Amino acid sequence: MKFNYKGYICLRNSIFFGAGCVVVIRYIQPMVEKAIDSIPLKAGITIVIVMSVLIAVDTAVSLMAVKKLNEKFRRIDEISKLMLSGSVKVGMKLASGTLKVKSNVDKIIDVKDNVVEKVQDMNAANMDRLKSEYSRLIEEKDALTERLAKTLITHKYSESLSAVKDRLKVKSLKKDTSDTASDENISEENE
Repeated sequence: MKFNYKGYICLRNSIFFGAGCVVVIRYIQPMVEKAIDSIPLKAGITIVIVMSVLIAVDTAVSLMAVKKLNEKFRRIDEISKLMLSGSVKVGMKLASGTLKVKSNVDKIIDVKDNVVEKVQDMNAANMDRLKSEYSRLIEEKDALTERLAKTLITHKYSESLSAVKDRLKVKSLKKDTSDTASDENISEENE
């Protein structure tokens, strides 16, 4: 705004305020004086006494309200102290509980890490054992394959084939004779 001083005083509002004061003093104040002068003296004294009593009563009521308000503030202060002490106790319990939980969680994490490490060690040991077993089986397979190859080379194929056929025939005959014997036993039991 134009013509102001540090935001406190401005020319426009100062002019309005001055013009208002001139109007009140020139026109309104004389009418108020005439109205007061028209009040009889006894009525004026009565009005002053009544107003004085009302102001005194209002002051007494206000003082009592302030006293009650001070008492309420004192009680509020006591309650806030109790709440603060309770809050501190709860906070301490929560803090100690949180520290205990954190300690337990740390222990659990340590145990988990130890278990994982042991499982990895066991897996490594099992892996080494399985590798050695695999190597042994491969060597055994290679030895059996070599032995079979030597056997096939030293015998003629047809001789080996006929020996296998003979063995199969013998097994087949044994089975047939055992089946026949069991059939005869069943028929004898039925008769």
